[in-house]
Amino acid sequence: GKTLPFAALNDVLVTARCPAEASRYTLKVGTIREEQMSSGLWISTAVGSTAANASAGGRVLPHGCRCFQYVVREVYHRKTGRRRLLKGILRAGKIVILSHMRDGEIYVDGANLRIPFGLGSRLEVSLSNRPLKVVGLRKCR
Repeated sequence: GKTLPFAALNDVLVTARCPAEASRYTLKVGTIREEQMSSGLWISTAVGSTAANASAGGRVLPHGCRCFQYVVREVYHRKTGRRRLLKGILRAGKIVILSHMRDGEIYVDGANLRIPFGLGSRLEVSLSNRPLKVVGLRKCR
């Protein structure tokens, strides 16, 4: 019920506190909503798309892109059936995640900022109207 006072420059990871435990949540993107079990969910900005998100199967996005993407890590199909929301790029709108975990966690831009994401917690991620500026990034030729 509150807006957190920060923005992510690179990425957000939603996962269970214990890496050996399945992450359970409902993911809603646009009008599609589905329950999932996986190792977690990466959400990244264009700037953050070159690291963990790309390693998990996401696309490297151009740095000037006003978009963000999500990638589900190691989805578990057997119990829940085939999942449709495994990865995608959004230019507008939001991603909504509802926690079904007792001890879930949200990590923002690495391990330094950790937020509890317990049972019934809701996370909405969207592009900011006030994007962060990247200083010192040079264009490759």
